[in-house]
Amino acid sequence: MDIVFELLLILHLGAFAVGVTTTVAMPIIMARVPKAPPEARPLFLGIGNRLSLNARIAFGLLLITGFAMIYVRYGSFEGQSPWFWLKMAFVAAILVALILSAVTKPGALNPRVMGWITRLSMIGIVVGSMMIAPMLGPFFGGVLETAYDWRAIFWFLGAVSLATFLWAWATLPETRRFSTAPGASGFLQDVRALVA
Repeated sequence: MDIVFELLLILHLGAFAVGVTTTVAMPIIMARVPKAPPEARPLFLGIGNRLSLNARIAFGLLLITGFAMIYVRYGSFEGQSPWFWLKMAFVAAILVALILSAVTKPGALNPRVMGWITRLSMIGIVVGSMMIAPMLGPFFGGVLETAYDWRAIFWFLGAVSLATFLWAWATLPETRRFSTAPGASGFLQDVRALVA
């Protein structure tokens, strides 16, 4: 039974990775559609539709493998912790949101319901983004440690952190209102003030 559980766990984690990838990639792709040339828009929309279908399949696989793992390991659902049932309530809410988004026409949903669907999507993005590092970290850390030594993990993390900071500094626009007052400051002045 352990091999069955491990196979189910691999499928479960794979489906989770597909869902996380879709949750992170979909907003990036859809944000490019309005700015894309007219001939490229169908390509972006096709990719978005395929990612959406993949996410639905992955969610179904998560449900099936999750329940199967519990049944294989424990034989029943009795004795599960309240946290498990809280998680199942969130899963049910996401399932209802997926069904509603699949069966209703655009614009037909009550704005309040659409607001809840949007909130659940945002929760998915945040949770997915937080969960991808613990999933990938041990794998890449093990590869670096095996190929080099344990110090390589920290050099790699430092380089990725520096690259992310430089990318954010160069590409993210300033979101606060600019002031023309004599004491107004910008990003570099704020950083200097924090360091000083």
